[in-house]
Amino acid sequence: MKYLLQFFTLTLAITSCTLRPVEVTQINDLRFVQVSDKGVELEVDVTVDNPNNGKIKIRHSVLNGKLDGKNLGTLTLSDGFVLAKNQSSNVTMKVIAKPDNFTVFLPYLFGAEPSKLALDGFVKVRYKGIPAKVKFDIDDAF
Repeated sequence: MKYLLQFFTLTLAITSCTLRPVEVTQINDLRFVQVSDKGVELEVDVTVDNPNNGKIKIRHSVLNGKLDGKNLGTLTLSDGFVLAKNQSSNVTMKVIAKPDNFTVFLPYLFGAEPSKLALDGFVKVRYKGIPAKVKFDIDDAF
């Protein structure tokens, strides 16, 4: 009986830590902050749905980006953020783009409005103290 109770307790503990997929449902806005020796700093406002019963801390990401079909190169998250449990949240992701060719950004730096952003890759998260990697994939017009 003692072992059965321990088994059920262990099973409950393991299954309660299961990370359900976090979904980026919409890209709301994109802003160019500055160009520096690190790359092009961007702020991307996204709506994120967290269906989990705990908050999720997002610390690091490596994403591939395309803006209006043009390759942005690798985007890395410069500031982490926290997603509240069981909620859809509007979050500003601060990323640094390191494009192969900076001419991709010239029309946007001089006032052209971007219309479509695609991001894909992996985001490192921490859920209930457990680190995990989550697939990040969105292709959205805004």
